[in-house]
Amino acid sequence: MKPLRTACSALLFAALAPASLLPAAEGWERNFADAKALAGKEGKDLLIDFTGSDWCGWCIKLDEEVFSKTAFKESAPKSFVLVTLDFPRDPSKVTDAEREQNKKLQEEFGVKGFPSIFLCDSKGRPYAQTGYQPGGADSYVAHLDELRQTRIQRDEKFAAAEKAEGLEKATLLVEALKTLPEGFLPVFYSAEIAQVKELDKEDSTGFVRKQDFLAASGKLMAKLEAADEGGKLEDGIQAVDDFLAEYKPEGADKQQTMLYKLGFLMGLEKVDEALKLIDEAIAVDPGTPIAAQALQIKPRIQELQDAAGKDAEVEPAPDAREE
Repeated sequence: MKPLRTACSALLFAALAPASLLPAAEGWERNFADAKALAGKEGKDLLIDFTGSDWCGWCIKLDEEVFSKTAFKESAPKSFVLVTLDFPRDPSKVTDAEREQNKKLQEEFGVKGFPSIFLCDSKGRPYAQTGYQPGGADSYVAHLDELRQTRIQRDEKFAAAEKAEGLEKATLLVEALKTLPEGFLPVFYSAEIAQVKELDKEDSTGFVRKQDFLAASGKLMAKLEAADEGGKLEDGIQAVDDFLAEYKPEGADKQQTMLYKLGFLMGLEKVDEALKLIDEAIAVDPGTPIAAQALQIKPRIQELQDAAGKDAEVEPAPDAREE
């Protein structure tokens, strides 16, 4: 009876154990602060997996094809402290503290979909982002090694900047920051941006203007999301027009901003205006990838326009006047 009693006790303990005692996946940290401390101690980077472990098909596929394989488990921990931030449907899979932590980090990192994999330095500053990649564990490990070169290049530029002064230092800082995805900069590299602003007051590199534009673009997106969710489509269109007038973006930035209006125009069934908008956006610079995307979208909208025209073709009403 003793083994049975022991087994029952173990099950009871598991059911009643404080949430903080929930085990982590093998080799993966669940507490972000602890993971950063460990990375700093061991001189490693962080690999953060934002996942939906019990519902996200691509997350499960990534785990089955990569994370669970020996090639990954033996190689990745040599360079990374592995961190899993789970958003499961089964609430028992995470603690209340983890749920709060994960939600905060999701907002901070701007995660919109799963799986989202971030490579960060030991301070938690991201330098690369990826997700599911086909090819298995060996290919994925090579992919991560390639992405790590971004951090190495960044740090070389930062180290050179530390030895420089004035405009030279600002230029080296800008070179370092340009190795990184732009979306990371406002949140995670604000201190370096502030240094550039202080050292290059004339903005000779144009970097400060670009960062101000990106920050304003983030605020614009928040306005557009609010207008969309509230069904205030005209407000969304006006927000874009106001932004274009104030910041006067050029090239691809202007094209991207202009096309933010497209969904609002279509929601208001202003198909003619939508087609005109696409043509105007393409004309800004026909050679950009955004122009190519606009060219792909245009025929679909034209089909909607043609369909609307056919629907409008009805038999003329009979003359209601009677002799």
